[in-house]
Amino acid sequence: MLVLALVGCAPGERNESGTDQRDDAGSATTPSEYQLPCGELFGHPIPSAPAYTGAGPHPVVVFQDSDLSSDLTNAIPRERDFPEEWIAPEGESGPDATKAQLVLCLTETRQTGTTSLGRCEYLDHTRDVFPASYTFEVHETRTGRSVGTFDVAGADVGDELPCPYAGDLWPTENDAADLLHLWDADALADAAAQYVLAER
Repeated sequence: MLVLALVGCAPGERNESGTDQRDDAGSATTPSEYQLPCGELFGHPIPSAPAYTGAGPHPVVVFQDSDLSSDLTNAIPRERDFPEEWIAPEGESGPDATKAQLVLCLTETRQTGTTSLGRCEYLDHTRDVFPASYTFEVHETRTGRSVGTFDVAGADVGDELPCPYAGDLWPTENDAADLLHLWDADALADAAAQYVLAER
């Protein structure tokens, strides 16, 4: 996955509306409506990225808010959770955010029940799995403006409990924590489609 060093306005620069963005002390700041939700991983707009306009599918990159906090472990969303034709063209280390019109970012996780759905076994530990729901925020890559949000619940539990890849678990250092139930991939794509496939 491509991690970019993104830069806000320097002192004396102007934003797209032509006005200086400064705090009370006079230093340049990035206005709150232009802050993307993915923490240190993806914190500012990319002005060179394409605008969110035209026919869908609008190319996306997928992130998780690096400030996301939970008592339980969750799976990190990946581009493979979405249809291949939605994903921005490949860069040197994964989908290129400078070619994406939208950022899909996991910003909140919630445990929705206290009864274990089953257990996921990994190489050196086993975790109980609990019902969960998730909130994703959608932002235009070029400006950072908020486009919308959507929620998705954990997948239905059938004959076999889906277990995330060990390499996708967050936080990775918290091996003792129990696990939030993985989302349903089809439901995730269906919820995001209203933004990715929209006619702009």
